[in-house]
Amino acid sequence: MSNLYRGGSMLSTYPMDVRWRVSAWSKSDNCVEVANSDVAVLIRDTKNRTGRVLSFPFTVWEGFINTIQTDSIILK
Repeated sequence: MSNLYRGGSMLSTYPMDVRWRVSAWSKSDNCVEVANSDVAVLIRDTKNRTGRVLSFPFTVWEGFINTIQTDSIILK
């Protein structure tokens, strides 16, 4: 599973013009928000929107999503 996250980084600043979105499946504030920038996928905690942001290259994020969609990992 570590290969899925290779190349990610944590940002203290990020573009302010990104559009954050939350999954329609989310029923509370205990989730993350995702946004696309020009160069990466950004992820932040909904409980700390002014905090740090994780940044993943598009190819790494795509690999993560493909793994989830093919049931290669079990989510609980």
